[in-house]
Amino acid sequence: MRASTLRHARWLCIVVTLIEAACGGDSSSSSSPPPQAPSTGSPSSPSGAITVTGTEKIGWDQPADSASQLSHYHYLGYVDDVSQVLTTVACAGTSTNGAFACAASLPKMSVGSHRFEIAAEEIDGAHQLGAKSPTLLLNVVASKPAAAAVTAAVSEPPRNVTSFDGIQLVADTLATGLAAPSSLAAAADGRVFIANRDGSILVWQNGRVLSQPALQLGDAAQTSDVGLVGLALDPEFASNGRVFVAYAARDQNDGFVHRILRLRDTNGVFGEPGVILEDRVLSAPLHPPRIHVGADHTVYVAFPAGDQATAESYGSYAGKMLRINADGTTPRDNPSATPVISSGEAIVGGFDWHPATGRLWLSGHDWQGRDFIRDFTLGTVAGATFESPVDPSGAAFYASKRIAGFTNDLFIGGLNGRHLRRVHFSTSDANRIEITEHLFDGQYGRISDVVVGPDGAIYFCTSNAGTTSAAPDGDRLIRLTNGS
Repeated sequence: MRASTLRHARWLCIVVTLIEAACGGDSSSSSSPPPQAPSTGSPSSPSGAITVTGTEKIGWDQPADSASQLSHYHYLGYVDDVSQVLTTVACAGTSTNGAFACAASLPKMSVGSHRFEIAAEEIDGAHQLGAKSPTLLLNVVASKPAAAAVTAAVSEPPRNVTSFDGIQLVADTLATGLAAPSSLAAAADGRVFIANRDGSILVWQNGRVLSQPALQLGDAAQTSDVGLVGLALDPEFASNGRVFVAYAARDQNDGFVHRILRLRDTNGVFGEPGVILEDRVLSAPLHPPRIHVGADHTVYVAFPAGDQATAESYGSYAGKMLRINADGTTPRDNPSATPVISSGEAIVGGFDWHPATGRLWLSGHDWQGRDFIRDFTLGTVAGATFESPVDPSGAAFYASKRIAGFTNDLFIGGLNGRHLRRVHFSTSDANRIEITEHLFDGQYGRISDVVVGPDGAIYFCTSNAGTTSAAPDGDRLIRLTNGS
């Protein structure tokens, strides 16, 4: 579908009870006003607001030429001007007067007053965004929360795959029902931390996701594609509990900032937060920051940029690789007297250090639209591009011996590439890439991050919410081993 064919929605009504289909009719000719929530037992609402608990669905009529054309859209819900993809959209198969009745659950909102709007976005080509709907005023009241879907154990059967060099692999789904996770971190005690698009950091432990999150970032910005939260553990996390979170946030002036927090884990809760870096940006980025802690305990972070001029300007940290101390100060051995160690980057989707050489490798997307991998030490001239699309999102070297044939290989999450990319280095020359391989091509959809756990397992997560790869039971946390 050409971008010029995108038409914005004609929003007709808000449904404040659980529904199976959207309401119909035209707002100019409707014989009855939008239904209101019962007032009995509910606090008074701001003037003109509809009282809801947040468990309701909304309904609208979506103009389209055919039902098949609807698959080229996803829908963004704007809560106080911060967008997030509506993940439970269902539309009728037939139209009335050229429009299809659609419905979706309300996005997550805190208790209180909110402004709510919706817009349709084309998911092919240039991601053209339609006009927003008229603003609805909602008054969200507390309700008893339902048990989280991700707390239950998963019974999905494992998937088996064989690598190009004959390594037998087993992929086990550890959790479903995740909300577009953008980052993972695996601890030596078996816990896996999952940073979701909504700003929650969940804990997978002993076969299930715990109902209490380790952290809830109430000011996390959200986009239509992925979460904007990066997560890293200190190399000595087992003894010091130190955690670092980099994310895009909404500030008190309704603007956006890149922020790095230092926290401490105590019994599965991240506390003692301290802001060690903050940098204002003009708009919410479209990709998450990536953060790692080096062996020397300095913190490396890559912030994405929306345009090349910003990436090359030293007036912003967007489009830069930074290296800072754990307290936010600049290390004395940085190349210059600033945290910046590289500039002009478009998207650094992931980075990690080669286990044998100690060299830092980056993978991402450049300003020419190419997916690249390069040795940071040698600079951009030494970069190589992939022979097929990856859209790098997360990167981790395999330093373990558990899967012997993987040792010193790099694994990269393929977001729009929809696969896990293995980069196999030569055994005789640790700096030479010998071959790259697609694993699980199209089987799990968009892969948004990958890490290697202290147990030698490879963990990766999907970010399919709001896309054609979305599963009915949400996004997944998956563990890859050789079956041992």
